[in-house]
Amino acid sequence: MLFLTLLPIYLHTKVVESESVTFVRHFGLQNTIKFSNNRVKNLLIPAHAIHDIIINEVIHHQRVIFMLQILLEGETSHEGKIHSLFKNTKPNLSCLEFIYKTLHSRWRTS
Repeated sequence: MLFLTLLPIYLHTKVVESESVTFVRHFGLQNTIKFSNNRVKNLLIPAHAIHDIIINEVIHHQRVIFMLQILLEGETSHEGKIHSLFKNTKPNLSCLEFIYKTLHSRWRTS
């Protein structure tokens, strides 16, 4: 009974509505995650801290999926040297390739 009571609360606070990435040349990359309870989580990665942008194969729940990841330089991140983008929405490979090409071309020219 407790499980049935807490399940809607959990789903309301943990379900991701949208994820977005904004890249501003010479400034950085902002990753925004919007949850179903209107909570927003933002992460800013400075442009000088970005070492590379890659698409990586990941095994997740016995499935192979592709993830867009940012490799970071130095000790700028508290969570490690790799930051995954769109880890909640998991877009397909063709979408990730389009985002990768756009981000990579703008990052290389900055």
